[in-house]
Amino acid sequence: SFASSWDENVWSETYSMANIAPQASRMNQGVWAQFEKLLWGYSVTESVDLFAIVGVAYEYNNSSNEPLVQYMHASGTWIPVAFYYAVCTRNGSHPGLAVGYWVENINEARPPGSDQTITLPELDAKLISHKILKKGKSILPSDCQNGHLDLGLNSDTASTRNSKANEITANFQANNSNCPYRRNQPVS
Repeated sequence: SFASSWDENVWSETYSMANIAPQASRMNQGVWAQFEKLLWGYSVTESVDLFAIVGVAYEYNNSSNEPLVQYMHASGTWIPVAFYYAVCTRNGSHPGLAVGYWVENINEARPPGSDQTITLPELDAKLISHKILKKGKSILPSDCQNGHLDLGLNSDTASTRNSKANEITANFQANNSNCPYRRNQPVS
């Protein structure tokens, strides 16, 4: 994961054994890492707090409501068919903008459809079809439904933001020696 908080409590809550799910390694190191870096770059350069919900989706057997056998590890661990993000701006010049991201959990650096974000209603529809949400509900609260957040996925804007975010982070770390958050690698 790529949690970007300066708060040690957030780190301990993020990196908990209760907060993990089996993820295909190439997808995790590819588009998933890229999207997390994109969120971090946007938040840092735009000085915006982001509210994010990250989750998994399973394929179920309609008759038994159990995960399909092909999505279960020999140990009995359920393997998600997809991972998702629901993200909302909480402050700044455009609070309440939202974006969704849905990625198939397959061992490819760029699974099909992972090169684009989706709207909140599109994400909600996927979550309803995977029995995560009830029909007529949304994954995000009503104050996060003021329009689509354009993060600039696959654009020069994202690269420029990440470069600027690296500079901001380095300056912060240089001026705050007690900062618990240390990055060993720059965002590319």
